[in-house]
Amino acid sequence: MSLYEHMIHMYDKNLDLYSQKSCLTAKFTGKGYGEISMNSYRKLEFEENILFEKIYFKTWVVEIIFFTKVVLPEVLRQGINTPKLIEAKEGENFFITYFEYLELEPLNHENFLNEATDIAASIANVRLDPAIEFPDSRLNYHKSSFKGKIDNLKEELTPYMSDISNFLNTVDDYINQNVRKTLNHGDLSERNAFVKGKVIDWDDFGLYPLGYDFGKVIGMSEIYKNNELSLQDYLKIEDMIFYKVEHLLTRELFEISLPYFTVIFLRNYRVRRKYNDINSMSRELLELLKNRLANLSKVSSHESL
Repeated sequence: MSLYEHMIHMYDKNLDLYSQKSCLTAKFTGKGYGEISMNSYRKLEFEENILFEKIYFKTWVVEIIFFTKVVLPEVLRQGINTPKLIEAKEGENFFITYFEYLELEPLNHENFLNEATDIAASIANVRLDPAIEFPDSRLNYHKSSFKGKIDNLKEELTPYMSDISNFLNTVDDYINQNVRKTLNHGDLSERNAFVKGKVIDWDDFGLYPLGYDFGKVIGMSEIYKNNELSLQDYLKIEDMIFYKVEHLLTRELFEISLPYFTVIFLRNYRVRRKYNDINSMSRELLELLKNRLANLSKVSSHESL
């Protein structure tokens, strides 16, 4: 038994690890940043196949079981290129999953946005039975770390927009009341989206308003690590994405949802990277949102006459 396996058994003595069977090699692979798993992953090689092992904390077992038993089968059936679950084992403190191991090729840096949003569009098109009851934590993104992201944006822009808090609340309410909710992966970063539409790590999945995944792809893309996203860039990206989902949502609603999620994730990216300067793009996107909401209100008032 390896030191790692011994440590696992110290906390969950009855947990049966695959690597203790006829495993030829067990190697650590990749890295993670989530709070629901141990963030240590292993590639297990057997004579007949290769598996990917991921260990979750038991406190998240409801969400993980729901995904593996309810969502994943539909995702696979409808053509999303993601690993199949081979087996799951529930212990006293941990929940272990064994997926088929996929060879992954990183997306081309310059074409990442186009290909990652292709994947996001495919996921948004997954049709789920309306009778399926998602865990509450996967219906309301505010119960994740999203609230902290909104607070980051408020902190940055309050000196420039005194009504920023009320405005963001208004936009958020409007989106949740009017924008169609679809399946979202929740973290289509360079770590999880790959060539040939391969996608891994669904830990942040949810049934959220259309635009959530796309806004995160734009706002947290490594592409803008050294070069600022301009409003002109954003508008071109918005056009590109809309034509991938135009059958799911009207243009008017998409033009509210996408900039809202983009500006929040864009600010969060800068906090994570410890950028202390004020990003003018945040203000420009919020001004764009204000103008679009005002125009929608005018149209609504006119139609009610």
